[in-house]
Amino acid sequence: MTIKKTNPEVYVIAELLQRSSEPHARELGVDEVVIRGNVSSMLISNAVINPGVSKLVSELFSPNGKIKFSEIAMGPEFIGKSFQELKSWVEKSGNMVVALRKGDELIMNPEQIQNVDASHAIVLSPNKETLSNLR
Repeated sequence: MTIKKTNPEVYVIAELLQRSSEPHARELGVDEVVIRGNVSSMLISNAVINPGVSKLVSELFSPNGKIKFSEIAMGPEFIGKSFQELKSWVEKSGNMVVALRKGDELIMNPEQIQNVDASHAIVLSPNKETLSNLR
């Protein structure tokens, strides 16, 4: 990929039509892959099983939606602390922890994490006024 050769620090996201193309995209240096149609397929199947959930998910991903997501690096003050301690502090600042990320793994229910470390990142739904306090 010309972009990565020109500047290896550029974060490249590729939208693919088929999941089978993902290994090739990764070989080319793509950092993140989005498979077209995955979200819409999930919304349709969830609407059949759980009516109304698709409205919630659509709101989550809407550019004008009320719910936003941010990801921040783990602050040194939390390294070695339990997830519960981290969650309590984040919630006291008016924010909500959605998940933890460790490399490519997104941990949606991180309750079992005993100790967070520098490789974890916090995925949260921030209160705009207090987000700057977390960075």
